Amino acid sequence: MSKRIFVIIFAFILANHVFAQDDPTLFKIGDTEIGVEEFKYIYQKNNGANADFSAASLKEYLDLYTTFKMKVQRAKDVQLDTVSSLKRELEGYRQQLSRNYLTDREIMSKLTKEAYDRMKNDISISHIYVRVAENANPADTVKAYNKIQDLYKQLRSGKRFSALAKEASEDESTKESGGQIGYITALQLSGFYDLESAAYNTPEGSYSKPVRSRIGYHIIYVDDIRPARGRMEVAHILVRVTDKATEEAIAQQKINKLYRDLQDGTAFDALAKLASEDDRTAGKGGYIGYITIGQYEGAFEEAAFNIPQDGAYSRPFRTSVGWHIVKRISYPGLDSYDNMKGRLQNQIRRDSRFEIVQDALVETIKKEANYNAVDKILNEFMEGLDASFATYQWNAPTANATKSLFSLGGKTYTVNDFNVYLKRMAGNRVRLGRDKQPQEAGMEMFKAFIQQEALKYEEGQLENKYPEFKALMREYREGIMLFEITKQEVWDKASKDTIGLQQFYDQNKEKYKWDERAEVTIYKVNTTDEKLIAKFEKLARKKSTAKVIKKMNKVRDVITY
Repeated sequence: MSKRIFVIIFAFILANHVFAQDDPTLFKIGDTEIGVEEFKYIYQKNNGANADFSAASLKEYLDLYTTFKMKVQRAKDVQLDTVSSLKRELEGYRQQLSRNYLTDREIMSKLTKEAYDRMKNDISISHIYVRVAENANPADTVKAYNKIQDLYKQLRSGKRFSALAKEASEDESTKESGGQIGYITALQLSGFYDLESAAYNTPEGSYSKPVRSRIGYHIIYVDDIRPARGRMEVAHILVRVTDKATEEAIAQQKINKLYRDLQDGTAFDALAKLASEDDRTAGKGGYIGYITIGQYEGAFEEAAFNIPQDGAYSRPFRTSVGWHIVKRISYPGLDSYDNMKGRLQNQIRRDSRFEIVQDALVETIKKEANYNAVDKILNEFMEGLDASFATYQWNAPTANATKSLFSLGGKTYTVNDFNVYLKRMAGNRVRLGRDKQPQEAGMEMFKAFIQQEALKYEEGQLENKYPEFKALMREYREGIMLFEITKQEVWDKASKDTIGLQQFYDQNKEKYKWDERAEVTIYKVNTTDEKLIAKFEKLARKKSTAKVIKKMNKVRDVITY
């Protein structure tokens, strides 16, 4: 290692620099400059706790990294970075990595923590429901809205919630019970974030203001709040029962016999394999897996969550399908926030509340990228839409086609750019147009177009905004090229060059001989006496050759070597 490289390393690394605006060049491979900060990042990442910045450690790693970079440069020299399949592979990695950056991290963090805090409690709710489709026409929406507002006024005037639910709720499955839904927990009702929020933000014994969901309007009543039951790992034994009264008695006798067998010490999984009538779980010893609230009938849930300890099992109990005995395998409770954070964020990405995250991010991008809409042109476009907008035969207007509709990140988007988008997204356009007025559907499509372009713009800025993203993409890119150049110039060549392999073997075979690994003594036994041979074998395992010969040849010479 040259003195100059040591000076640079110790001046900039040992000074504990962070990613710098001007990264001093450490060394060059071809036209590629490798900076101090790049070397520092990869040195620390790959050495972990052993990154002590000692001279020996730095020299060893610099030698390795220089060799690595030379191989990457070789891949560039033969233009592997232009190969379509490798570019597609890299783009796939980029899209996966980008997902974690193309969210509003502050909003995502708030929603994740909110979901975790809500998961600490289960909320028992009832509701009064008025049905209206998510994309209903304005007249139907107004009618449903007026009805829910009238019901809300009746509650405020003193009408009992359960009575009003029986009388007016449009949920046929719950109205007879006064609107009772039962216990819910956070992220359980996928796509119903507003309804979940109404439940968790309403005090016990109170009702919420009307809230809109994707299926209609609701008024939520909170019946009870309890500590969350969370997840429990269970197995069960099932004895099925039909509607015949005689089979009920037989089933009871069988389940009671199985219960006594358990009490007498028979293993639960063995008994489940032998006698359970649940074909899906019997072969696995009755194993169901993790259950949570709302998955099974109330009787099953109550029996499971009232088992006092791991390894214990319930008394026989009845559900609509028959008689059960449930075993509690484990009950981990609510994990820590740090351990659950990643899983919660994945759930949020699949939930309706993720729209909040995306909307917040798009607004931030628009501000940073100096978004500016030309309202006059936009309004003229929307006013020109008619009923044909909801059909596949819609013809994009030619008026103002080349005029600016909006600008973002220094790029101007014309009316024609929007027309191309509308044609490409014809399915979404037609679906929206069927349920909305043309102008309303057009504005939703315009919002979606802006979101697409804003996220595309932001994705192009990730290397500039996030040094760690840039570093990871460099590692992906160089790793792909290193693999491919090694494959082409080492592995593939070696596998095809049989003459070269033979020549290499002939020239180097002396290098690959085993060193002496054992001393071997070969005995010749001149006898057919099996007892004598057995005695010899026993002695040979324990004694030296000289002692074996001396002892065995006392009578006659039967052993030589």
